[in-house]
Formats: sequence, structure tokens, C-alpha cells
Amino acid sequence: MITVIKTFTMITEQKLPFEIRTLEWITQNRPEQIGIPRRPGCFEIIWIKNASGTYFIDLEKHVIQENMVYCIDAGQLRVLQADKGMVGYYLSFSPQFLYLSGDTTWPLFETDGYSRTGMARTVAVDKELQVEMEEIMGKMIKEFANHSLLQAEILKGLLRIMMIYLSRRFCVKKSEMAVNRNDELVKRFMALLENNIKKKKMVFEFAGELRVTPNYLNEIVKKVTGQSAKYHIQQRKVLEAKRQVIYYGISMKEIAYDLGFDDLAHFSKFFKTNTGSSFQNFRKGIQASYHL
Repeated sequence: MITVIKTFTMITEQKLPFEIRTLEWITQNRPEQIGIPRRPGCFEIIWIKNASGTYFIDLEKHVIQENMVYCIDAGQLRVLQADKGMVGYYLSFSPQFLYLSGDTTWPLFETDGYSRTGMARTVAVDKELQVEMEEIMGKMIKEFANHSLLQAEILKGLLRIMMIYLSRRFCVKKSEMAVNRNDELVKRFMALLENNIKKKKMVFEFAGELRVTPNYLNEIVKKVTGQSAKYHIQQRKVLEAKRQVIYYGISMKEIAYDLGFDDLAHFSKFFKTNTGSSFQNFRKGIQASYHL
């Protein structure tokens, strides 16, 4: 009987697209999550209550401060370099988990394809917010361990409440966009771009799959986002190139080939045009800023 209960518990936990742990537990049981570049396909919320070190999130370098929450999108590269006495909480959940009850918008997280900007959202936790957060975290940890009926629904409700509290402290307010046909096209373009960043680099390639003309795609994307489709393609490739240099030290030749450039000189010119710096100078500059 004991063996059966343990097996059921393991299966339930594996299937639930949500996880909450203390950072102490992560340090002891999953040391590989500390100090090594990771790029999971899930959203993460990391509340560091007490620690010292550095948190690299894509192209940003954060010096760890007490009582700081980091909200990180799926697909972002991150490296947490902190001391062993780190105290706080770690939450991980899939995009599908956010849609369990049909909700399509969530505070602080983009679930519509507009993310992948390379920026993380940080929230400072004051004493008042800490009281609320501790209570919610405690309830989530208890519910996560219980595996009871309607567990996912309860965890999802607690997660939404926590994110609403965090969004009140978030300094950058995002205006909501009305959902219309133009927005839907842009969402599909952004999702297609994310999934084909290493295969496609021309507007007409994306336009063909979306069954619109390149000019129309550029026009609609610029109308909704303020920048053309070509701009987004270029910036997304630049972000990917910078990620590979910063976190893996890959050569320019390897990166160019990985991103679909057959001509190394073409990639070198592309990088300088879109960053204002040559690839070699960028590599030299990060060596002084990043110590991974």
C-alpha cells in the first residue's frame, strides 16, 4: 500500500505543469540549477529574500538584492550565481497551466506571443507585500504537496492573486490592447518568429506562411507594435546571437551558421548594422561585464 501511494504521488507531481519549492530545497536537491545557463520552456518566478551574488537574465546583469522578485518568460536564458545560504522561493509553471480555466491574460506575463524581449520584470518586496506573499506561498506549498482534488485550480487561483499583488508594485504599466484582426495577425507572426528564428530571416518567408503579402505584414506589425516585421526579425536574431556569445562563448562562424547565414561576412555586417558594434568588439566588451 505504501509503495502504491508513493508511485501515485510521483506521477501526479510529474503531470502537474506547476511547481513551487524553497530556494533552500533547490540548492540542496537541484544544484545544477545554480551557476549553469538554463533555458526552460516555462515561466518562472524567483523570490530571493536573502542572498548575495549575481543573476544573469538574457542580456541583463542583476546584482542580487534582498527581497526582490524576478519574473522570467519561457525561453529566456538565465544563470543564477548565488551563495549557498540563499533563502526564498522558486515557482515554475507552463504556459498551458495559465489557460486551465480559460483565462487569456495574466499580470506580469505575456501569454500572447509578444514577449521574448530579453528583459525580465523585477519587483521589490516591501514589508507590507512580504506579509501577503508569505501567506500565499505557504498555502501554495501546502497545496502542492497534498495532491488533492482540484489541486490545479486552487494553485492557479493562488498564483493569480500573488501576481496581482506583484503587479501593483511593478513600476512599468502596460496598456491593454484591444483584440482585433490586426492583433491576431501580429500574434501569429510573433509565434512563428519564435519557432523559426534559426530557419527564416526574410519577411516574405513569414508572410507566405501567414498568407499575406510582405508589405501588408510589415504595415500591420508596425501599426500594432510601432516597428516593422523586418525590425522584429532582425532584433530577435541579434538577441539570439548575443545569448550564444554571453552564455556559451560560441564563435561567430558557428552562430552565423546556426542563425541561417551562409556568408560570414554577411552576418558580420548584419550584426554591426543592428547593434552599432562589431561582433569582435561586442565579445571583448562582455568579457569585462559577464563572468559566467
